[in-house]
Amino acid sequence: MADDLVPIDKDKVKTQGADLLTFATSIMVVDESSWYEAREKRQLLDELDKTAEKWFKKLKQPSTIAHRAITDAEKEIRDPLEAAFEALEPKILDFEKDYFEVQRPRLQRQMQEQAAQRAQEERDAEVEGLVKAGNQKAADELRAQPLYVPPIVLPEFNGWLEGESRTKNWTIDEDSIDIMALAKAVLEGKVPVNCLAPNTTALRSLAKALKDTFNVPGVTAYEKTGFKQT
Repeated sequence: MADDLVPIDKDKVKTQGADLLTFATSIMVVDESSWYEAREKRQLLDELDKTAEKWFKKLKQPSTIAHRAITDAEKEIRDPLEAAFEALEPKILDFEKDYFEVQRPRLQRQMQEQAAQRAQEERDAEVEGLVKAGNQKAADELRAQPLYVPPIVLPEFNGWLEGESRTKNWTIDEDSIDIMALAKAVLEGKVPVNCLAPNTTALRSLAKALKDTFNVPGVTAYEKTGFKQT
């Protein structure tokens, strides 16, 4: 064992893991505040898991006699952490999908509509001023001009945690696989034969490679966002 390897406090890590699992299963990510908190906890979870992984990786070296006991001890600590990941990450990603695809675009549309309303009100005031000044021709010309509305662009979101990023990959919806349609496509030579059974590993690889051009009868592919921690 490496001399510089500092043992982890197993009881402390287990307690932290249990607390994070409780948090992950109970939190509802419904607003920016809970989203931020969930991401912070997820980052803590990642740090804790990496610490445990590094420790047990050292212990499981071939020279270690009690390999099985160490593996069991690792599972005892890391299985709850993995369960916490599985419980917490979908909540974060579900909120992000709504936030970036619905809430922010809606806010931008609202701001654009408000800008258009202000531009129209300013135009109407100018036209009214010209009419009152007796310059009907200029008022008519101004009214006939296209209304310029300055484009509204929301500032880029910069609320990511340090080292936080996302990865995007394509995968398949296993529950939607139509075996008959897939088999027909294989018989017609449209799809490699190793996709039949179905071989979900092969189908995932195909979805990842083809992305939005994926077109396998009987199989639905979708883009799945994952976590990347630096």
